[in-house]
Amino acid sequence: LQSLPCPSTLQHDDLKIAFEVTEMPPRFINPICDMETPEGTTVMFECSLMGIPSPIVSWFKGEKRIPHSNKKYSYSCDGDNHFLNICKVTTQDSGVYTCRAINVVGETLCRATLVHQIFRGFVLCKGTIMLIKI
Repeated sequence: LQSLPCPSTLQHDDLKIAFEVTEMPPRFINPICDMETPEGTTVMFECSLMGIPSPIVSWFKGEKRIPHSNKKYSYSCDGDNHFLNICKVTTQDSGVYTCRAINVVGETLCRATLVHQIFRGFVLCKGTIMLIKI
């Protein structure tokens, strides 16, 4: 009888393995950041993320989901970049905002705080108006 070499000991110098990632859980490349803003301004939270398949993004204020589009809030995306606009910020808009990204492989969150700045008054200093925060 002649013994044959075990398949695990055979050498394959030209063997190449190519693979394609078909699934990847969502991951934030750039998460949203904390912001401070005076009353009446419009602010934008911005983040970028990746995942395969492309994640579905939802926005929350506290535990409450933000509706897709209304007079106060609107959100949009451009490729992997996602945006939440908050119009005419008031005290009630202060709080923690969350961006949630989910696909069939996983879920991830990032959070940031929006602080509404309240100004007590104006001070004239060498011809420049300065706002004084309470």
